[in-house]
Amino acid sequence: MQGGFIDLEAKDTKTSEPRRVYFNDILRNVFEKAQRVRNIRTDFVFIHSGRPIKSFRKGFENALDRAKIKDFWFHDLRHTFNTNMRKAGVDQTVIMKLTGHKTFAMFNRYNTVDQDDAIQAMQKLNLLLSEQKSNKSSDHVQTSSAA
Repeated sequence: MQGGFIDLEAKDTKTSEPRRVYFNDILRNVFEKAQRVRNIRTDFVFIHSGRPIKSFRKGFENALDRAKIKDFWFHDLRHTFNTNMRKAGVDQTVIMKLTGHKTFAMFNRYNTVDQDDAIQAMQKLNLLLSEQKSNKSSDHVQTSSAA
């Protein structure tokens, strides 16, 4: 856990392939807190009343109900992670490594392009066009001066 990751054995993954799962400081703090109170006799990270939590489904559903969130699934968090990592400027191939996506098609399935992305794209285009116009003006001035 000190290196910012945990290693999963093949038996613990959907693809039956071992993989490394990286996490940020916020999640590291959650793991460290859980480790201080967890039962030494179990390999599970999260326990409740001394027993391992094997499924988060009910707790997740209860949290959604209390927050009055409708039409949201645990798996939606995967879409959020992909999109937030891309917006943070993380390279697509790095995101794919972190999520375990083997194809660009699968990455794109989990990546969401939203209104903010469209606005930022237009701002970048405006900047490019403005720079091109400025460069043309300065080229014209230099050419005229040289004559």
